[in-house]
Amino acid sequence: MYADAVPDGYEHAASLTTPNGDSLGHIGLKCENADRPWQLLDGNDYYLSHISSLKSWVIVDTSGSFLGGEEYGPPPAEALHDFERCRRHGPKGLLVVPHTHAATVFLNRYVDWLSSGRARVGANTQPERWGLAGTEAGLPPDPIAYAHPIVVRAEFLVTGLVKSGVWSDPGDLESARSLLEARYDLKLGIWDLVANATLRDTLLVERQSLADTPQAPAPVPPGAAERAASAVTMKLAREAQATTELRRVAVGLESLQAAGWTRLHRSWATCALSDEYAKWPGQEPTSLVSLVLGVTRRSTDVGVRISLYNDINLVQYLEANCNKLENIAGQTLGPFSGRARVLSLAGGWGDDVDWPARSSQLIALTPAWRDVFEGLVQQSLAALAGSNALAAHDLATRSSAADQGDL
Repeated sequence: MYADAVPDGYEHAASLTTPNGDSLGHIGLKCENADRPWQLLDGNDYYLSHISSLKSWVIVDTSGSFLGGEEYGPPPAEALHDFERCRRHGPKGLLVVPHTHAATVFLNRYVDWLSSGRARVGANTQPERWGLAGTEAGLPPDPIAYAHPIVVRAEFLVTGLVKSGVWSDPGDLESARSLLEARYDLKLGIWDLVANATLRDTLLVERQSLADTPQAPAPVPPGAAERAASAVTMKLAREAQATTELRRVAVGLESLQAAGWTRLHRSWATCALSDEYAKWPGQEPTSLVSLVLGVTRRSTDVGVRISLYNDINLVQYLEANCNKLENIAGQTLGPFSGRARVLSLAGGWGDDVDWPARSSQLIALTPAWRDVFEGLVQQSLAALAGSNALAAHDLATRSSAADQGDL
């Protein structure tokens, strides 16, 4: 990405701006060989929302990052919005992902969400384990989840297709793919074969069928199952110890709630520094700026979190106020990163800590943090106003792309 105009030899792909219209830079693609049809876009998920200016694109995502980190529960509306925004798929694009159980469940939710007109996903939906089949919420984890399979053979096949927001038969697409893989001398595009009835009926003689895909899981070797069961036993023992100790910590930190903090849940507590807002209709309202308390086994940290992370430069704000934050914490801070830590204390749930005294310490520091981050709250409110002004146009753009897209 370039701060000024893209250099000679690069094709301008997109310009990034804040909601207020300030330039964040430009994305350029280097065109070394005009005969080379493919170009690689290197960057994080944020850049994926800006590739619609390209003539066509294919996103290959083997990370499963769009599935989120939660093991239980349906993907929230925010995750579905982010999936639609960052994995843009439309008449010019294609998203390729591994066909796993978790991906199938997620895409089923996504298709249902589209068919409902992008209705808000209910917060009280009965939770289910959607990362791994066969285990219900509230039961011990499946030991097989902790087995470590070794890949001895891999095949690339098209086994599922979501087109125009609905599941479709992938047989023609897989037949075209396998033909072009075997006949690389053919000067035909894969979608020409799929969409053109004459070419499809003439060339795709042996149409692939999903009936050829395995219908049963592979057996797990006894040794691997025993090792996995042992790993689960140790994991449950560690979690039981942590749960017991964190309950004790939560009791010691109860006085924090009088200063606007939430009760410690698991290992986290938050203190909202602004009112709650939704970035788009259907999203759960959240505070624009929050303090976050984290208690690990050996430490207690306080950080700051913002909801408009794509519009506000949090690190820049922290660096500009570093002296004030260091005076509050009584310790050296920085260099700042995505963790945005403003206090770090030795001692966690595994140590002998006077938690009521630590709670009193945090209560005394909270008003000073509120004052320092008031400017960040105002920046977030201005960015939110700009985002809302563009929301209708952005939603129309996403809807048009998603309604015609393929997965």
